[in-house]
Amino acid sequence: MDALRIKIGHQAPMVGAHWCHPIGWSPANKISDTKFENGAWRNGEDEVAGIVYFTPRDEGEEVDVALDDLRVAACGEWQILEEVTVDERK
Repeated sequence: MDALRIKIGHQAPMVGAHWCHPIGWSPANKISDTKFENGAWRNGEDEVAGIVYFTPRDEGEEVDVALDDLRVAACGEWQILEEVTVDERK
């Protein structure tokens, strides 16, 4: 997979990072007791983790990025958990 389309979301607490939403693809990453929906891993109403992209771009922009530039980050701890993997079933 050459590039993935994302929509830049609001700025994350990590310096230079923005939350982002996949467009036309889904992550294959699994986080226990959560489900990926509406751009984040959730356990009920709470967001547990999301995808971050380090960029100076503005919220709302749609861009193509390399998979290696995306990371899964924990919401409450503000730390990078792992690299993003793509669900190939789509």
